[in-house]
Amino acid sequence: MEKVKMKQRALSIMMTLLLLLGVTMPFATASFAATAKITHGDMISYDGSTQQEMFVDGNLAFCLESGKTVPTGSAVSEVYHNEKIQKILYYGWNGPEQWSGFTSKSMGYMITSRALSDVYSGTDHSYMSGMSAFLAYVNSKPAPPIQNVAFNKSTAAVKWDVKKQQQITDEVSVTGAEGGTLSFTLPAGAALVKDDGSKLTGSVTVKVGDKFHLEAGADVSGSWSTGNVGQSFKYQPLLFKSSKASVQDIATGRRIQDPSAQTSLSVQWLDFGSIKLKKIDEKSQLLDKAKFTLKSTDPATGYDKDGIEYEVKNGRLVIDPVPAGTYTLTETGKPDHHEEVVKVFQVVVNKDETTEQIIVNRLKPTGNLIIKKTDQDTGVGIEGVEFTVYAAEDIYDTVSFKKIYER
Repeated sequence: MEKVKMKQRALSIMMTLLLLLGVTMPFATASFAATAKITHGDMISYDGSTQQEMFVDGNLAFCLESGKTVPTGSAVSEVYHNEKIQKILYYGWNGPEQWSGFTSKSMGYMITSRALSDVYSGTDHSYMSGMSAFLAYVNSKPAPPIQNVAFNKSTAAVKWDVKKQQQITDEVSVTGAEGGTLSFTLPAGAALVKDDGSKLTGSVTVKVGDKFHLEAGADVSGSWSTGNVGQSFKYQPLLFKSSKASVQDIATGRRIQDPSAQTSLSVQWLDFGSIKLKKIDEKSQLLDKAKFTLKSTDPATGYDKDGIEYEVKNGRLVIDPVPAGTYTLTETGKPDHHEEVVKVFQVVVNKDETTEQIIVNRLKPTGNLIIKKTDQDTGVGIEGVEFTVYAAEDIYDTVSFKKIYER
């Protein structure tokens, strides 16, 4: 065993090898040219083995075939689907979750490179100091996570804000790995409002951690969607193969985008109509000062809970716009000396239509009772006399039909 070990060390010294990518690449879509430029760095030695540091387009790369010649010039890239290679790159030297057991660059670079070579080409560097501990750690860890950038919901509910006269969606947030973004185009008339108060329109970009809602006036309607703007990133080995059998293949690890990722946000904007109310008496004279409360059981309309109170002016009340739906209209204040005929109305508001309502308040019939008290002989008026008036029968209000006086 000792002879094999010494022979492998001697062979490693004779070779110039290659090493890994330092995967500190920003979280973004990785795009690659058909060919990539290979450059060399320092000569690195560890535990009797020597390896030349290599880079592909500036990214640290590792040797996959330790017994072959170090490549130069350029090489063609391809995604390499091998979970063991993927994990060694991910947890290896300068990977996204680098093993804490590396005590130096030379140890980390060489162990990572030789571990990759053992998996890819069947070499054996198990004798190398720290190799067993590193592989045990790698085997105990899960495969690199898939990092999605997405909305926290696929549909945003809309509610009408009566005071602001705006449609406002509930809050949406962007989740995923730090630095991820989503881009889409808002409909005309709509705005994206972030939780810091900033407002965006047109083509917008939001990043992971952003919280926002959408706002739009009543003129924005129908359904809208961002379309599929999903981003899903997976850490993958990139293999750079040489066209010569005597020259070693090398690898880096990068986050690449999954084109099949599905992420979208949709909104069903509200439909609107209007209400016109005319307030008259039985002689068709316009009446002022009546008050009405418009109320709905649907929270999306903004007229739920206690509803909204309006006052009739110049005999008319116009509420425009009003979200389509079914409402109750309750007279909460009537004109002086008048009584409502019906106190509560049901009002149906349809899209792009005006619902008209004529409400009649009858004037309460009243009269005067005049009593003149005089002296029988002189005809002079007498003051200070008191009278009590009794109803000869039950007397009812002719409008409300309420009993006013008992017989």
